[in-house]
Amino acid sequence: MQIVKLETVDAFVAVDLEGVPGQGIVRLAPRVLQGGARDLARSVTYA
Repeated sequence: MQIVKLETVDAFVAVDLEGVPGQGIVRLAPRVLQGGARDLARSVTYA
């Protein structure tokens, strides 16, 4: 699992598996913790 912080906005992207087509969830909230985002991304990968 890789967390990529974006430079131009206060945001990050969680990448679970390298080299596979992207699919996932977008979450918008005042405060999103990286641990919760990591778990959410992992749940989509193995669903």
